Amino acid sequence: MTPDVRPLITKLTLARRRRFRFAKLQLPLRLRRLLSRLNAPIKPRFSLRNFFIFTTLVICFFGWVAKERNQSKFERQLGAKLQEQGNRVRFLGLYHSLELSKRFMPQGEWRDLARQFLGERISTITYAGYLENLVLQAF
Repeated sequence: MTPDVRPLITKLTLARRRRFRFAKLQLPLRLRRLLSRLNAPIKPRFSLRNFFIFTTLVICFFGWVAKERNQSKFERQLGAKLQEQGNRVRFLGLYHSLELSKRFMPQGEWRDLARQFLGERISTITYAGYLENLVLQAF
């Protein structure tokens, strides 16, 4: 007794028919190739070149973030020295909007996130002796 082979044959032929259903149509060759690619099983393809491109982009991004954070650290140290001398220093985020500040509106989520992630910068410095000099010059 041999096993029935017909169900196996019909399954294979149905799969082939589904896969190459566009082959019988009289379409241009490019379109047939495109449609057969759409019908083909999808498998991820990674190449060494794509890996290097992705790695380069990630390194550039983190390099920029490190540069901004170092600049923020330097400006915080400078602001601390200026405050020790009696000056007033105001720190704001890198993408802070003065127009929103004038209207007393919040900066927005992405600007607050950039301020936390990239650090603060010196916005204004008020010299401690400025008002005293103005008063003395007026009299």
